[in-house]
Amino acid sequence: VIANLTGVADNQRATVTLSGVNGVLSPTATVGFLVGDVTSSRSVNVSDISAVKAHSGQSATTVNFRFDLNVSGTINGGDVSTVKARSGLVIP
Repeated sequence: VIANLTGVADNQRATVTLSGVNGVLSPTATVGFLVGDVTSSRSVNVSDISAVKAHSGQSATTVNFRFDLNVSGTINGGDVSTVKARSGLVIP
């Protein structure tokens, strides 16, 4: 299933519910959105900063795209600055 979400703000959770799965079920899934949390720890911290720095200078690919925070196509100082500025944020 692909669910396109719009209007979801950063640093929050969203719950998606599918109706009528197999004619009866309505399963839900909750996902969190936090720009800068490249390590998927649900917080932005020194590990995320180090991970972005480790990829600095690379062109964004299907493998490392999560480190290109400003979506410029290149992982660089702008991405490092973005993750540093968000350090300390946590998904509620």
